Amino acid sequence: MKKLFIYILLLSNAVSMIAQTNKYDYTVRFILHGQTRPYNIHISMGDTTLLEWNNSASEKGCYKISEQAIEKGEALCWCQPKPDKEICLKATETFMFISKKALNDLLTHGYFVYNQVTYRLTKDNETAYYQGHALIHVVADIDLTNMWIVNDPVLPIIYGMSDNPLGIDWKIIK
Repeated sequence: MKKLFIYILLLSNAVSMIAQTNKYDYTVRFILHGQTRPYNIHISMGDTTLLEWNNSASEKGCYKISEQAIEKGEALCWCQPKPDKEICLKATETFMFISKKALNDLLTHGYFVYNQVTYRLTKDNETAYYQGHALIHVVADIDLTNMWIVNDPVLPIIYGMSDNPLGIDWKIIK
């Protein structure tokens, strides 16, 4: 009986750990064309990943992201959130994170290509961390957009973006 209890306890802890690694919660400060807006972001990973958002104006919505995009995506979706709508992204698009392939390219080659723009690892000596993972600083070749990406092989979130010529920057604040 004691062995059965220990087995159930271990199984329960394993399931709990799996559930924790597949759900992410963030508060993000978006700067959209000079206006600052905080958003709460909840990401649930599965066959289709759901990125649900809400803001202080009681608006909420959702992006649906395919497993193919998470694995091999090559473009960020710049589609503005629409209240009370589910937006299904293309199989090549991610939102607020890069694909696992892009992270692997960055770690292996020192650069990755997204939206047909090459982002290169900077020579920063300072190492910063977010939730136990190193932040990787990259800069775009063409327009000098800065990105800080969480080195998390499960979900490489873009922790922050600045100097984006599209006027869309953000930073995780919590």
